[in-house]
Amino acid sequence: MWEAVWIAAGRRGVAADFLKGLIKLAAAGVKCREGSRAGVQRHARRAEQLFRSVRDATGAAFYFGLRMEELLQFTDIAALTTADAASDGRPQVVFAFRLLPR
Repeated sequence: MWEAVWIAAGRRGVAADFLKGLIKLAAAGVKCREGSRAGVQRHARRAEQLFRSVRDATGAAFYFGLRMEELLQFTDIAALTTADAASDGRPQVVFAFRLLPR
């Protein structure tokens, strides 16, 4: 879902970087479900880099209704999260946070 929005945003620029950060955070969740700790950390850290670049470029506390410092905290939480690989393929909650606009 986020990838289609990222493509529509032109794949470059601040908005595209923000969306790519969301994509990387979602990918960290997928890797968590797969039981790939290295994959979780790789994607969470890339999301962190992207969110930092957006925050630094805009100077904004909020972007697209999401608080930037909270997103950076979420990347830390995600990087430390481990889960057993899901065996039944159904969606499962893997992170102890929700992205909610304010």
